[in-house]
Amino acid sequence: MAIKMGARSRLPRGCIARFVGEGAANVVFELTFPDPSSQNTQEFRGYLLRVPKAGKNTYTYPELQSYWEHDIVPIFGRDWLVEQRLVDLTVSDIIPHLNKVLTAEDERKPKPKRRVDFIGGRVDNVKYGMLVEDMRKKSPTDFVIEFKPKWLTQSPSAPADAKRCRTCAREALRQHKDNKGGMRRTFCPLDLLRSEYDPKAQEALCAALVPELDPFSTQFHLFSEWLRTNQLLKTLARVQQESDRHGTLRKENHDPNFELAMALRDCSCFIRIPGAAECANGNGVAARRVVEAKLGDVDKKNWEKKLGYWRELEEDLCQGYYRGTEKPRQRTKCQLERS
Repeated sequence: MAIKMGARSRLPRGCIARFVGEGAANVVFELTFPDPSSQNTQEFRGYLLRVPKAGKNTYTYPELQSYWEHDIVPIFGRDWLVEQRLVDLTVSDIIPHLNKVLTAEDERKPKPKRRVDFIGGRVDNVKYGMLVEDMRKKSPTDFVIEFKPKWLTQSPSAPADAKRCRTCAREALRQHKDNKGGMRRTFCPLDLLRSEYDPKAQEALCAALVPELDPFSTQFHLFSEWLRTNQLLKTLARVQQESDRHGTLRKENHDPNFELAMALRDCSCFIRIPGAAECANGNGVAARRVVEAKLGDVDKKNWEKKLGYWRELEEDLCQGYYRGTEKPRQRTKCQLERS
């Protein structure tokens, strides 16, 4: 069932939720219905339910949806974005059920699926949730990747002689504070734009993002080809750069463009790679599915709440982490360090 942008569905009673995952401010569930063939449930097929956590004091879902529709969709178009729309929860009385599901996850033996610092968190008693396109496997042979592209270009506040990009400088700071002495497996976002012509960048990204794939497999080839040819990340990098010309340290007043840049520096990229099996069309000719790549979690950032944190963090990074002069020196995978 086609739903126009801005339309609001109404979740019916009787649906059953299963915990899928969560972030700092939201939880995602899979929904099933007693009668999946019912006309009232067809519009929910292919979607997950996202709901806000209690006590987070973030923007309401209608505000987030309005921002997505009016500020994000015009930039990227719908094909490059994980589809989302509001859903009215009032009729369903589902919030108590969702919290029971979370309680069960907290008590799961031998180990909860939830992150330790998320245990105990519950869903807020809100009127609206959000239906988000399900970017998990469509078939058992699909391979799915989720990652945050982060800062695809250098921070305008970074020193001219920086030896690390903003994301890798932040990683060095995190490692230094953790004091574990090791490098977490990650990747440099700058490699995402160099993989078109830099084999070392391509190799580093594949090692970080698809280590499970056989380098001689069709799926590995499809992902490598996507890295070399996609326009999605190039567009994301361009908008990030155009929206923030001066950097965090020079921000005093509200700037919608900078707010957009920070939202796009914290979004997620979902990639679904089809399996090697090809589907035959009506004429019996093999028709290969293509790689699907979309941006999700593009949420408006709370300027007043975040600006102090952003500025303080940037000041910390300028105290040696951009230049790589902290002691002891942390190892990162930054493209600038490799150069």
